[in-house]
Amino acid sequence: MGSFAPVERVSPTRPMSSKIDHNGVDAALRACGSSWSAAQAHGLLCSRLAVLGRDGGADWLELVFQDSSAAQDSHIDDITILQQA
Repeated sequence: MGSFAPVERVSPTRPMSSKIDHNGVDAALRACGSSWSAAQAHGLLCSRLAVLGRDGGADWLELVFQDSSAAQDSHIDDITILQQA
C-alpha cells in the first residue's frame, strides 16, 4: 500500500463558527448549471483538503462545474459567491 506525504496544516481564514448560507450555495450552484448540491460540493472540497492539503482546494470548483455551462460570463457573480463561501 502507498504512503502519504505529510500535509501542511492550514489556518482557516474564517473561524469555524462562522455561518455558511447552505441554501444560498445550493441556489448559486443551480444558477451556474451545476448538477452538484451544496453538500456534495462541500464533501468534495473537504476530502480534497484532507488528502491533498492546501493544494486540494485549488481546482475543486472546476471539478464541480466540469459538466456545466458555469464558465459563461453570465454566471461570474454566482461563481464569486461560491468562492467566498
